Amino acid sequence: MPAKNSEYRPNFAVWDLTYACPLRCEFCYSESGRRKPRHLALPEAIKVASAISSLNPNCVLIAGGEPLIIRELSPIMRVFQEQGIKTVLYTSGWLLDESRMPSIVEDFSEVRISVDGATEATHDKIRGRAGSFYRATRALTLLSEAKAENPQLSFGIECTLIQENFNEAAGLCELSRDYPGISSVSIGVALPLGLASRKSYAELELLTEGQWATLRSRDFKESLKRSISPPARLDLNDGSYYSEWWMQVEPDGGVRGVPLYEGVVGNLLERPSIELWNRCLERQRDPFVLNALSQIDTMEKWAEASRAIDLRFGTEATRQRILARPEYELPSSS
Repeated sequence: MPAKNSEYRPNFAVWDLTYACPLRCEFCYSESGRRKPRHLALPEAIKVASAISSLNPNCVLIAGGEPLIIRELSPIMRVFQEQGIKTVLYTSGWLLDESRMPSIVEDFSEVRISVDGATEATHDKIRGRAGSFYRATRALTLLSEAKAENPQLSFGIECTLIQENFNEAAGLCELSRDYPGISSVSIGVALPLGLASRKSYAELELLTEGQWATLRSRDFKESLKRSISPPARLDLNDGSYYSEWWMQVEPDGGVRGVPLYEGVVGNLLERPSIELWNRCLERQRDPFVLNALSQIDTMEKWAEASRAIDLRFGTEATRQRILARPEYELPSSS
């Protein structure tokens, strides 16, 4: 039976449907495209969807990896729709073409396209593959056209800020004007998680204290708002907001104890969803987690805390993967 009381359910769930990905984003928290995909066959995926639905979240965010690698999305999304749960797709747009649009409109309430630069050069460098800016903007064009015939569809741009693209935030907002019907531009800081928790990456690419202060300033936010055409809204996340009331599900149904950090508390194919949700709440209040996160006042310290949590609660295979991560180096200017 679905959990109806908000005290006993997550506000929303994020399901990384696969770790397969055509891109190689330098700050990827899940290291997608660099590890086994781990996505499920359709019958098992439907079981996981049913387990998530039983918690009655307000919405389910479908992410990855690249979720559009999974061709049979509709039967999975139908599980959520039948329970009246909103479905939101997060995608690079790489695989979103004309042939996918009818099912996209049918399966999702909202689609968010990742665009991490106002220019092709910046976006493609951060995303790790030439042509990714073209594919993302093509997807936005297709969504804009679909919106004209399907007014219920919501779509927007999702941007992650690092030092390299910080000065393109205004240009990205202006880019949104090219897509009539766009609902939002969401800009958030890259958090020191996954590949972005590497000491070298935190030092070289995560926002400086000065950039962080600028991001939080009223003048900066107002200038970005002026670059967007109404009624589209600006969502600006400076990284300071965190809520324990959401669940993150890995491709194979494993549930992370602390969202965005390594370490599962069980699998939805094996244990009741409410039991795993309670384990999540316990993990998030674990003294080790609380102590590690209480020490952060800079990105570097946050990255150190992330690595500590991941190494503490990850499996031996996870620890080996973390320790094998290559250090990040800035591209040569020559």
